[in-house]
Amino acid sequence: IMHELLTGRSLFAGGADFVVMQQIALREIAAPSVALSSIHPVLDEICVKMLQREPEARYQSGGELADALFDWLDAEGCDHPQEEMQQWLVALSQGKLGEPG
Repeated sequence: IMHELLTGRSLFAGGADFVVMQQIALREIAAPSVALSSIHPVLDEICVKMLQREPEARYQSGGELADALFDWLDAEGCDHPQEEMQQWLVALSQGKLGEPG
């Protein structure tokens, strides 16, 4: 999903589910920057790590991924406090965005 969010297109596309499954299993996974060169190099690296086929090469937890994303946001001068971002992500995952307090 992150690859699609960054590039605006599906990483694997095909008419039939079988074709898509073959691509997932066999096709080389290109970094998002191959499709869109303006992607920040750190986001590119984070996404590539998320897409590794070998589980031990990926982030080992959502917390580890969140830390990498928060480190990037901090380095880029994001002014949203980590707690605020965490609360937003929890609300998003629980389908509670837009509901009153």
